[in-house]
Amino acid sequence: MMNVLLATDGSKDAIHAAQFLSTLQCKEPISLTVLTTTYAPDRIGGTQSQAWFPEWRKLEYERVTSHHNLLRDLLEPLGSKTHFVHVDGAAAHEILKLAEQIDADLIVLGACGHSAVGRILLGSVSDSVATHATCSVLIVRPESEDANTEPGTCRITLAYDGSESSTAAVDELQHFDWPQCCSVNVLSVVTAPVLLLSEYPVLLDQHNEVAVDEARKKGEQLVATLAGCVAQPTAQVATGEHIGETIIANAAESDSNLIVMGDTGRGFLGKLLLGSVSKYVLRHSTTSVWISRHHRKTSDVT
Repeated sequence: MMNVLLATDGSKDAIHAAQFLSTLQCKEPISLTVLTTTYAPDRIGGTQSQAWFPEWRKLEYERVTSHHNLLRDLLEPLGSKTHFVHVDGAAAHEILKLAEQIDADLIVLGACGHSAVGRILLGSVSDSVATHATCSVLIVRPESEDANTEPGTCRITLAYDGSESSTAAVDELQHFDWPQCCSVNVLSVVTAPVLLLSEYPVLLDQHNEVAVDEARKKGEQLVATLAGCVAQPTAQVATGEHIGETIIANAAESDSNLIVMGDTGRGFLGKLLLGSVSKYVLRHSTTSVWISRHHRKTSDVT
């Protein structure tokens, strides 16, 4: 049984997230929990005694109920029993708390707060959840109006470096039945080693050639593995000075509407700084991003 938590606030971004989730066909049964969090003004002293409060509470309850009814119909294709939860509190905190309570395997939510300021500050709900969740997180962004991707087409860029986390991301990808029109491009990024001594350009070139060749072989092996999962797997090796920038650029060039990658930088500093590749991609990509922490769930089981 796969436990999925869909966090929603009734916004257009949240609806897009639900629509994306409704297209996923998991190979195992799904237990779906839909969470809506309401900011509670009654936490401010004396609010409950205000004359407007009961009417506000009634209208808010009706709004959330109507939204949940809409999602119930939208998520019907998943064929899973859905639990709807409505709580008061800070959104990120409540999402993370409930995810722990239900032992979620995947949290799905819209990319709220992705304005220019939202890219600089760690204040948005999606940023906070993606940073602190212990399970996989899927941040859904609607496709731009000028995207070249045909409606209903799924084009995935799978960032792969041979690490435990990226290998587990591949395994998580294989938990789903992807449509025939779905394509997966296995992208490996090779960066040149940094040497301060400029007398070694030949050494740098040789190192890069070896690294590119190894990455190409790993990508081709992975394509053979994915052939039973998706109809159109391909492999690509790209070079660049910054891994995150290269992933984003290649995903945009191939008109991908989803980037899948393993988690990186999960140490104490990784939670505070935006230095990891996964955080960089999440912050700067304009497409949906799936950060897999499947290897952590597997480690917990074993």
